[in-house]
Amino acid sequence: MTTDEFRKLCALAVLLIPHDEAELTLWSDGLPPVRLLRSARDADSNGQEEWSAPGEADVARLVTDGEARAYGLAAGVRAPVRVTSDTRGFLTMLAHQPQAYNDDTLPQVQTLADYISSVLWREHAVSRMSENLLSTLADVLDIREVLPRVSDILAGVLPHDRMTVGFADGEDEFVTHASSNDDGPSIQRAKISNPDQFTAAGFTLVRDLAHEMLPVIEPVDAREQLLASGYRSLLIAHTSTRFQELSVGFWSKQPNAFSMRDVPVARRAADCVGLVLSHQQLADAERRAAEARARAERLEVRVKSLAVELDLRSGLGRATETTDLNEVERRTIGHVMRETRGNKSKAAKRLGLTRTQLYGRLRKYGLDSADL
Repeated sequence: MTTDEFRKLCALAVLLIPHDEAELTLWSDGLPPVRLLRSARDADSNGQEEWSAPGEADVARLVTDGEARAYGLAAGVRAPVRVTSDTRGFLTMLAHQPQAYNDDTLPQVQTLADYISSVLWREHAVSRMSENLLSTLADVLDIREVLPRVSDILAGVLPHDRMTVGFADGEDEFVTHASSNDDGPSIQRAKISNPDQFTAAGFTLVRDLAHEMLPVIEPVDAREQLLASGYRSLLIAHTSTRFQELSVGFWSKQPNAFSMRDVPVARRAADCVGLVLSHQQLADAERRAAEARARAERLEVRVKSLAVELDLRSGLGRATETTDLNEVERRTIGHVMRETRGNKSKAAKRLGLTRTQLYGRLRKYGLDSADL
């Protein structure tokens, strides 16, 4: 929670708990306290009394007149904020008017403090989730191997029954790449209605499949398959890897399991998965390029070797006279095809090529079997 977010919250809370100043003070792991002030006028807190982190016995209470005067105000109320076992604090609300608060105010202030506690706990949990997620994915070569573990990590802040990862295939289709479990229909490919709208918002939220439609037109019974498997709600976050669109889906058997509050968490999870997959795809692309270069180098060596052999056999001395590798390759392939009487399997084997590669080179150099 930032200072600006705290100020906005106080601007709403003033309707229920009138106050002129508010302060949120947090202690964490023995570090100096952090203060979020509603008013910039109170940014200099040197004159304020130093407090210790709240203990288990601390409850909401009225501040004393002396405590209020330390802030330059006349009355106040304070409630404990408990985020984790290591992070605790106080919410303090103050007013210029003497005796502005009484015991009836305490439950309202504690309710607000509890709400702040839940927001801060969720932020803490999401931060830890991101760290654990990146740690889990850091050295992964295939997301399918660890998706069940990723799902378990995310379940702590975004409860769900199944998690899926899918890639865009064309303009309006998504292909399921991985699932955290097999508890659900096997929908490997889905055609999306309004694909631009599907991805533009960055998420898709269906609160109850029993009453809402899926943005899927194929398979036509996708919604019925999900309902038959017990699923009632879903949240899909859309992002991009280096090479293609990516969707990370969370599926629940509870209706209204997801809300707009869960969207930032889902999108952060999708961004983490997308980042790791981008690195994997880049590594795969580099590996394929290296393999292609290695094949090209091996072919070059093979072609030159066969060209020398052709010179020796024919005594014409023409194959290695040119420095143009394409010309050398063309002559060599033509010679091998003639020696094998047009048998492409034998020619491909001798050239160190696959039949598909040989066919490609025959077309490239215009070498027709009838001319050989």
